[in-house]
Amino acid sequence: MALSGSSDDDRGGWLKIFRLPWSLTPPRVALARVGGFGLPRLLRFAGRRGGFEVLYADRIIYALRSLTRARGRLIIALTGITFAAFLMAVEGSLLFGFTLAASRLIDAVDGDVWMVARGIPALEFVSPIDERFAWLARGAPGVAATGRGIAGWAPFQRNDGDRTFVFAVGVTDRFLGKIPSPDEASNLVGGRRIPLQVDETDQEALSDTALPVSIQVAGTRADLVGSVKGFAAFLGTPFVFARFEDMRNFLPYAPSTVSFILVRAERRFTPEAVRNALRARFNSVDIWTTREFSWRARIFWLIKTGAGGALSLAAILGFLIGLSVVAQTIYSLTAENVEEYATLRALGASKRYVKSIVLIQSLSCGAIGTFFGLIALGPFANAAKAIVTWIFVPGWMYPLVTAVVTLLCLLAASIASRPAINTEPARVFRA
Repeated sequence: MALSGSSDDDRGGWLKIFRLPWSLTPPRVALARVGGFGLPRLLRFAGRRGGFEVLYADRIIYALRSLTRARGRLIIALTGITFAAFLMAVEGSLLFGFTLAASRLIDAVDGDVWMVARGIPALEFVSPIDERFAWLARGAPGVAATGRGIAGWAPFQRNDGDRTFVFAVGVTDRFLGKIPSPDEASNLVGGRRIPLQVDETDQEALSDTALPVSIQVAGTRADLVGSVKGFAAFLGTPFVFARFEDMRNFLPYAPSTVSFILVRAERRFTPEAVRNALRARFNSVDIWTTREFSWRARIFWLIKTGAGGALSLAAILGFLIGLSVVAQTIYSLTAENVEEYATLRALGASKRYVKSIVLIQSLSCGAIGTFFGLIALGPFANAAKAIVTWIFVPGWMYPLVTAVVTLLCLLAASIASRPAINTEPARVFRA
């Protein structure tokens, strides 16, 4: 039996494409043009089950042809999914960049354990502690060396008289890590009595002329000698880096007090072991590993402040908007093709077959939309750094968004396939 629009030559051609020897094919093989596209369909009738199954390659062809026939609707659908993927990636990058900025100074210092005043949630809220803890800590098991640091908010006066506030940081040389050393920049410009450095993104806020330039911090003359990269402020107040010995000129710290104490563990001891040993000796200060203090600062800024809460809420809303856009797009495409699905059902297609068509269309739209959305992410992030200096796109953001959009497409397909599989096959014969 052969359906209209087919011939033995057509049948042989399809059999050759799918590499099915004529002698091994089922007794009833037919070609049909389903949905009015003129697209050949190889149908393999299974007599025992009273229906037919279409080869998976042919399902993909049918699903893609169905999508591309109405190009206007397809473009609108892809635009919506592209925007959804792009929105989720941008919101995730903003949120992740904010958490990195919240703990950037903590992560940059070369120390394994921190000792700070009780109840300090982040480095920006440090208060004085006794400097003698640095000497006493050296007697604890596993301690290789100790360092000190002073940090705090200080009034800043530009060379033109304008005033603002800065967050000044100074750490002993052996524990600087990635913290900039003002001495190196000072030597390049002939040496300065009290040299300071600032991130290049905040240089304009502190000076309207080329560096070096003379300024005042807390009424003390100093020189802004150079700029650095990677320490952009996330609160709108620039970070200023000074030598540890100069910090008491800017902040009201007594000679025997510091903001924090850094501990470096011996190689055969873990930071956690050293932390526990120090906690057993000192109960008047908080003692954290660098990783713990970093996460403590991130959680504080992310959850307990308005800025972090707004970003978290925006990220959640971005995810929900992406979900609704993808689901609505796939549902609309499916609803507009109900007549075609009714035709398939009238020809004997199973519900599973129709669901597979919807799933293929959903995943295809999701893959194309995600590709274009993520392609635009990098250029957008680079352009946005002029406004939001701490935006950062991690490498894992791309597979994460791809996985999320794929999950959304699967959910949307399961929802959108309901009207397709519940379509009454007889409706195709109605006027």
